[in-house]
Formats: sequence, C-alpha cells, structure tokens
Amino acid sequence: MVSGLGVSWGISFSLISEHFSPKKRGAAGGLVHSTFVVGYIAAIIVTLLIAPFGWQFCFITALFPIPFLILFWFALPESEIWSEYDKITKEKKVKQKLRVKEIFSGKW
Repeated sequence: MVSGLGVSWGISFSLISEHFSPKKRGAAGGLVHSTFVVGYIAAIIVTLLIAPFGWQFCFITALFPIPFLILFWFALPESEIWSEYDKITKEKKVKQKLRVKEIFSGKW
C-alpha cells in the first residue's frame, strides 16, 4: 500500500533542504530514497504475517501511523524560513488571495 507516500515525500525534502548544509543534502536525500528498500522488505514480511487475517486487515494497519502524525503535527516547531516569510507577509499586508477571475483576466 502506498497510501502515505505522498504525504511524507514533499515534507521530508523540505526539511532536508532547510536543516542540512548544501554539502550534506545529497546524502540526506539518498537516505530518504534508500528507505524505499526497507519499506519493500517490511511490506513482504507484513504481508506474510497478516495474510491469515484477510485483506481487510490492510486497511486497519493503515491507521497505525495516525498517532505519529498527530504527535509530529504538534511537537515539531515551524521552520525558521517559513516563520520569517509569514512574519514578512503579515507586516507588509501582502495580498495572499488570488481570485480565479484574476487568473484568467489576461494580466498574467
């Protein structure tokens, strides 16, 4: 099951780009990519273990990451780059809403 892959992919590389020096980003990105192999092996083992319980059990196991997501949501601080950007946009009262009508108005 690849249900959670999309959620973590962008976030992991955003965190890598913000917290690792340019010299170490390649290695950190490689580590993230290498975890796919660990995931494939874990999927094979888990499949063998849960096969006797039926296919419905796969959907139940998809619920296990939810406590971690909630923990990370509240425990991880916002990145410094985002905090600076948010502060600047609030100070300058930057227009953040772009209406669909404006997109198709021909200005762009």
